[in-house]
Amino acid sequence: MNVNLRIPTTLNEITLGQYQEYAKLEGLSETDLQLKTVEIFCNVPPIVVRNMKATDIVEICSIISGMFDTKHQLISMFKLNGVEYGFIPSLEDMSFGEYVDLDTFIGDNDNLHRAVNVLYRPIEHRQGNRYTIKEYDPNTSEIAKDMPLDAVLGAVVFFTI
Repeated sequence: MNVNLRIPTTLNEITLGQYQEYAKLEGLSETDLQLKTVEIFCNVPPIVVRNMKATDIVEICSIISGMFDTKHQLISMFKLNGVEYGFIPSLEDMSFGEYVDLDTFIGDNDNLHRAVNVLYRPIEHRQGNRYTIKEYDPNTSEIAKDMPLDAVLGAVVFFTI
């Protein structure tokens, strides 16, 4: 069976939602973990993964695990679905609600999308590297599950240092 896969080569090609799904995997055997890794990060059905060559699965898992071994940098802006997002320009001006949500969810993989929804929002106005972002809306956190993982992990590292 010939299958065309899109194997991510950078964390920019992995979404927060995929990472959250992967982070929930516990207690699996090494082979089951490898199958789920390819299924989740390459976005293919389990039957396709099961029909792949074992050596290909091992190689793909090696590529994916290698991406997580990189040093994560804070990313101030990125595009998602044609919308430019920016990191909150002033942490000192954060509202109490933003602070509570960020503090509550930044260390919780299941709710990490709620924390990054505080940190990254659509840019309203931009002039060079300076910009303003939309007001915080906790009801838009599901969109954050589509954010690129490199931006998310960079923000998490920024807050844990």
